Amino acid sequence: MQGLTSLLDRIHAEEQARQTEATRFVIEHKMKIALAPRKWNELKRQWQETCVKLNASGGNFRYDERSPDEVAVVRLNSEGVVIGRVVLTFYLDIPVIICDISLHRQDRIGFRPIADDIVWTLNGANQPHTVIVEYPFGVLSGLKF
Repeated sequence: MQGLTSLLDRIHAEEQARQTEATRFVIEHKMKIALAPRKWNELKRQWQETCVKLNASGGNFRYDERSPDEVAVVRLNSEGVVIGRVVLTFYLDIPVIICDISLHRQDRIGFRPIADDIVWTLNGANQPHTVIVEYPFGVLSGLKF
């Protein structure tokens, strides 16, 4: 009988752990959904400002807001011809920003809740906010991320 009680205790403990994890996931997801739109809008503003700053220093970038959920950061050559483009699309349901760099490369900017704010991730690894702001410009300039 002792073996049966021990088995039932283990089953109960595992069920409790699964329930706790499911609850944590739901709470974190609700936090991401609540915070992500504001963070997305902040990023769009910062990407646009970074284009202006870089262009004032001799860069040749263009910021195109295609829709509220999609922007492109474009690099131009001296004749104004597009030589690179990063398309960034925000998906609230997940939430994630998909970064289309080429036909063969897609990166993901994600959100991880910490306390009452979020931490940025790039392809699953935590990143400081400055890296996320500089990311499309770095990719277009040939930097490795």
